[in-house]
Amino acid sequence: MAFNDCMHSREDSWELLDVHGLYLARVCDKCEAAVRKQYNPEIFGNINYHVEAGERLEEE
Repeated sequence: MAFNDCMHSREDSWELLDVHGLYLARVCDKCEAAVRKQYNPEIFGNINYHVEAGERLEEE
């Protein structure tokens, strides 16, 4: 099943966030794995992942 085939309701889905708390997508049990595959796995667990062009996020 493609993730865009899912019809999400608030009861059966949640916001997928990166390690910094940035919103990526609304997902459910059926589509979460497919959505996660579109992103570099580091964004879910490495607090120091590079955002773009080698720049690091600065902690405030």
